[in-house]
Amino acid sequence: TLSCNFPPYRADVHPVKFKFNEKNKICIEYKVSPAFIWSKRKPRLKMAKLQMPGSIGGLDVPNLKLYQLAAHLRVMADWFKSDPVSTWLDLESAQSKCPLWNLLFMKNIDSVRALCDNPVTLSTVKAWRLIRALEGHAQLTSPLTPISKFPDFLPGFSDLGFESWLHVGITKLGDLFHSQTLLSFQQLQQRYTLKNSEFFRYLQIRHFITKNTTLIKTNTPSPVESVLSLQLPKMRINVFYKALTSNSPSTSQAIKLSWEEDLGITIDNPDWVKVWSYAGDISVCNRTKSTQLKLLHRAYITPALKNEWDATVSPLCLKCATERGTYIHCFWSCTELQKYWSGIVKELRAMFGLSIEQDPLCLLLGFPDNHIVKIDKDAHLVQ
Repeated sequence: TLSCNFPPYRADVHPVKFKFNEKNKICIEYKVSPAFIWSKRKPRLKMAKLQMPGSIGGLDVPNLKLYQLAAHLRVMADWFKSDPVSTWLDLESAQSKCPLWNLLFMKNIDSVRALCDNPVTLSTVKAWRLIRALEGHAQLTSPLTPISKFPDFLPGFSDLGFESWLHVGITKLGDLFHSQTLLSFQQLQQRYTLKNSEFFRYLQIRHFITKNTTLIKTNTPSPVESVLSLQLPKMRINVFYKALTSNSPSTSQAIKLSWEEDLGITIDNPDWVKVWSYAGDISVCNRTKSTQLKLLHRAYITPALKNEWDATVSPLCLKCATERGTYIHCFWSCTELQKYWSGIVKELRAMFGLSIEQDPLCLLLGFPDNHIVKIDKDAHLVQ
């Protein structure tokens, strides 16, 4: 038998199919099934909410799509650094007619295929294009775009003289800028000690930047580009995953606005973060935590909501049968329910010797600050 003692080739970045979704945005062709999370029952919260950080109301459920892209980014980091200890860099470089890093920034994917036919490498190039789209930079030129041996910049691809720019520290187009301003040749000479004989090459690259890129308008690096620029000795997948999730548009602000409208109050953002923090510490029982999270996310179905779905269903509260069963009514303002909350407050006062206000911010949202006069080491039990 033949035994293999080397790792499988790029097992963590196997080729992924990409397609366009209904909003004409690139997406990965697989979905995360919520069957495990909801025990094969109908989901009560969107996956996007579950994947939000716990500090803003999510459950930190991993986004497998972004983890897949983060794995590709770790490979790109090897390309960027030309890491000599990278296991597969020599093999992949031998299958490409230009530096692997340069393939990422070419505009035409067919031109990339003409220079490299490695399917795993091509998959990583496609992953980079997806990442640029997710960050909203698909139509922008990256400041990490290389200069030397870059096929889209013909003078740099054919003129070996541009390799001398690498030796003085000019490796990418972003190096030619200070903030949002393209440096003059004299400024580049002061910064990088360029020779006067390089002036014509400067004119060539300046023309390329002004005519073929968007860097004059904006050259601010994205979160992912900022991480790649660090060139850390060991680039872990979780570092790139955090950079990718920083672009997530999901927030719990809409939920906060709904609670503010129902309660007639304004909740400051720091207090809103505390609400979610308390929800995670409310109990050691996962079922209790789940109940509080669903309450905060307004995931429970009320009679008023059922009536919107089916006009034959009564919108009245099931307890008092006189008022419309809205979310805040069913959990707080119902006269019958107020008797329940009064009893809860009375028992808590007797048990812990605390002066607790009968306030929805404390009893519903679990925010005890300014609602409990005396807080001791056991006060967290009433959150």
